[in-house]
Amino acid sequence: MLHPMLLVILLVGQAMASMDASILAIAAPSLRIDLHASGAQLQLIVAMYTIVFATLVVTGARLGDVLGLRRAFVFGLAAFALASLAGGLSPTPATLILARALQEPPPR
Repeated sequence: MLHPMLLVILLVGQAMASMDASILAIAAPSLRIDLHASGAQLQLIVAMYTIVFATLVVTGARLGDVLGLRRAFVFGLAAFALASLAGGLSPTPATLILARALQEPPPR
């Protein structure tokens, strides 16, 4: 049987990913103005997170098997937070697209 706290931790991780997408949707008009992003760049900024997630989901699960679920989750959470910081400090659309790619969510 799973520990109840494990469910809470997993739900918080998923909530972070959902909140990130919501924040980005709200910020898109400002990104177009502040970073002078084109329509295609805005689409990449929004889609990059999902594209990388889809391509690395199996690798992330394997990483959890190799490193242990707790260690892989903490590592992924730290990487997500650092990539979020990099995205927030991005001076150009290209660096924001790269930061979004690095925001691969933690393995579950």
